[in-house]
Amino acid sequence: MSALTIVFTVLQVLSGLAVTVIVLLQSGKSAGLSGAISGALAFVVLTLILNLI
Repeated sequence: MSALTIVFTVLQVLSGLAVTVIVLLQSGKSAGLSGAISGALAFVVLTLILNLI
């Protein structure tokens, strides 16, 4: 892969994570749902990290 492809891939992943965090931090009518999703997301990330070790 070229360096430009790697740079764009990293930017895309970071922007996707930023949008996900911003949406999950918003409070609204379904605040309980966003809390459940963020808890599940934390569990998935922790599981992936532990599987890599």
